[in-house]
Amino acid sequence: MAEVEIPGGTARLRSKLVSERQFRIVETAFMAANSAIKKVREAVPESEREDPNALGAAFEKVSLSRQEAAAILDLQDAAIVAFLESWTLPRPLPTMDTVGDLERDLYRALAEATRGLGASAALGHVDFSPQKPGENPTGSSESSGTPSEAGADNPSTPESPVNGESTATASSTTD
Repeated sequence: MAEVEIPGGTARLRSKLVSERQFRIVETAFMAANSAIKKVREAVPESEREDPNALGAAFEKVSLSRQEAAAILDLQDAAIVAFLESWTLPRPLPTMDTVGDLERDLYRALAEATRGLGASAALGHVDFSPQKPGENPTGSSESSGTPSEAGADNPSTPESPVNGESTATASSTTD
């Protein structure tokens, strides 16, 4: 775990992903960015692929569509959200929905701190292959920090009926 300076305090970064949720955040962003990653990977000479700085130089050599560029930025957002364990700021940690709302200097500090993690994923140094049954690629779940809030009330999600009946919603009814 690394501690980095950010505007207004410090942030602690995970050294590895410890929950399925963190893994999926990065994995889905990686899958969406795959075509862009392939273009960038092809622009990096094989002898330089271990160097995360080679990735930045490769972006100057390739042409990406707007969608591919957005997918690469989403991968950076995913790295921030998944690897940011805590910070000293008096507000909640960002989610994929709120990371883009961070102040620019704060976002850039977190992006710089996690850039090597995103570059490792983009250069194929993160193993997204399925694990064998019973194998836990991130170690014991005992070290995963605070327990989830399963069962906690979520005011934005109405409770489903217990008896299995369907309920109409505004989007499922016609006018």
